[in-house]
Amino acid sequence: MRQIICCGIIVNFAESTDFCKASVLLVQRGFGAKNHPGEWCLPGGHLEDNETIIDGTVRECFEETGIKLDPKKIELFTWEDNPEISQKFIMMDFFCPLYEKVEISTENAEPNEIADIRWVPMNEIWSYRDKMAFPEQFNIIRRIFKTEVAHYTK
Repeated sequence: MRQIICCGIIVNFAESTDFCKASVLLVQRGFGAKNHPGEWCLPGGHLEDNETIIDGTVRECFEETGIKLDPKKIELFTWEDNPEISQKFIMMDFFCPLYEKVEISTENAEPNEIADIRWVPMNEIWSYRDKMAFPEQFNIIRRIFKTEVAHYTK
């Protein structure tokens, strides 16, 4: 049976509602992590038993970043259910806009799970391209950037 992985594309508009000046939240995987140690990714993880995908996204983002997302403000952005790409996982990525400054913390993360958390300005996200644990997440960030810039500039 394949597991569902939920990720939050948390974008902060506290400094400006201009998407080009917004920041996306990335977490650096712990250096003791089994897979992709020290590489960057979107916050997220596996669903627990009897957990909805929204609840799982909220929980994982809180555990990894200290941010308590409002479930009503989370939108499904994209999902990947292709057994030819992954025999183990179904990926679901949620867009989570924030409009106020929030504190970030690894306090609730599992030991060695998260090495760092960083708000990365959209105009600097390209410098993380080769540092991403999962290259498809970089492409998802690019897609949301293009989608939202088109949305805000109409």
